[in-house]
Amino acid sequence: MTAGRPRKPTAILKLTGAYRKHRHADRPDEEIALASGEPVKPRGMTAEGKWWWKQTVESMPAGVYGKCDSALLHQAVDWWCMYKQAKQQGDDVAMARATDRYVALSTKLALGPVERTRLQFADGQKPSEILGRERA
Repeated sequence: MTAGRPRKPTAILKLTGAYRKHRHADRPDEEIALASGEPVKPRGMTAEGKWWWKQTVESMPAGVYGKCDSALLHQAVDWWCMYKQAKQQGDDVAMARATDRYVALSTKLALGPVERTRLQFADGQKPSEILGRERA
């Protein structure tokens, strides 16, 4: 018999917008550790890496990433740089691999527009810079 996938804590469901009162109301609110500090920028980045860090990490609202997210952010910038290098070399296989890995990390880091709309702070507030846009 294999063990099933571990369930997500209620607090994570609430933070990601996946909490449903009819499904999760009887569950206890587990405590989660919130990240603090600022992500550490990698040393010795290429020009592409510096561009990615500025466009991605520095443009996110304060409090979205903490110091503990530095390793994932470093991996994301590395995969971005590997993609750019493979593209310059015309290596389609390496481009596809780097793209797959980058997209997987991007989802975890809420880098896509859909993932950003699901961000919510522990106090229930959404980062003001990424609130839904006005519809015409």
